[in-house]
Amino acid sequence: MNTPKVTAAAFAGALILDLTLYLMVGTHLLLLGTDPQVLFGQLHFSERWQAIFRIDNSTVLWGMGLAFSIWARSVRAIALCGAALLRLGLDFLLHHDDGRAHCWPLTTWKFQSPVS
Repeated sequence: MNTPKVTAAAFAGALILDLTLYLMVGTHLLLLGTDPQVLFGQLHFSERWQAIFRIDNSTVLWGMGLAFSIWARSVRAIALCGAALLRLGLDFLLHHDDGRAHCWPLTTWKFQSPVS
């Protein structure tokens, strides 16, 4: 087992959940010049953006990825998916208004944490 590569995979798994958010926000702020108030007050909560966030923040999909990784015995993929799931668990407990539909595609329900 190559520890630096496994560590990098785990680090990537924790960060990859926000990749679409960073790309969309960066595009709007830097290229399109969207007003930050519009960006974070409207676009961020729009159905289109939330539909994207449902996919990359789905515990169901990441759980399937972890199951497949275990079946394939890929230590790096296990680290990536496991870190993503750990991060999703923390996000679940720490977000209120900006929570995600973590159980998509089973449901679009969002937990609103009292801790956020």
